[in-house]
Amino acid sequence: MKIIGICGSPRKGNSEFMLRTVLESAKSKGAGTELILIREKNISWCNGCLTCAGGKAPCVIQDDDMKDIYPKIKEADVIILASPVWYDMITPQMLNFIDRLNPIQNDIKGKKFAFILSGQLTDEDAEESQGRAISYLKQVAKLYELNLIDFISAKGVKEKDDAKKRDDIIQKCKEFGENLSK
Repeated sequence: MKIIGICGSPRKGNSEFMLRTVLESAKSKGAGTELILIREKNISWCNGCLTCAGGKAPCVIQDDDMKDIYPKIKEADVIILASPVWYDMITPQMLNFIDRLNPIQNDIKGKKFAFILSGQLTDEDAEESQGRAISYLKQVAKLYELNLIDFISAKGVKEKDDAKKRDDIIQKCKEFGENLSK
């Protein structure tokens, strides 16, 4: 079992911590894991040319780090995306990353897919805000024909290290990783 985790946060914080915890847990159960931090990569913005529509052609953008990421995603059994929720949506970096997966959509069809969201809201606004991001990622799974197996949505993680202080989140991430490695 090979699991690739992609974090779309532009800073080191709760989403990355949660993803690292999931991957460490899966690794402790024998899964091969890899972490990709989008903020450390040179990933050009999708220009919407649609040359790659339906996975029929390679991306016209050839001189960025996606060329090195595509093979890793193709080899993975499980793809996990992690992002904070900003203004009811995943980060722009993660949105762009998802757009840039279009050229390999035929290669990732049927792969197991999971996602992790973190957000600072704790009341009913969080349900609505994260609900929009959850709906979007479920739609991504449907469009790319990925097998959505699970997701984690952590609320009330306002400061960048709040998830590290929450035993409920840590436990949820550990169990998530164990279940992914099966």
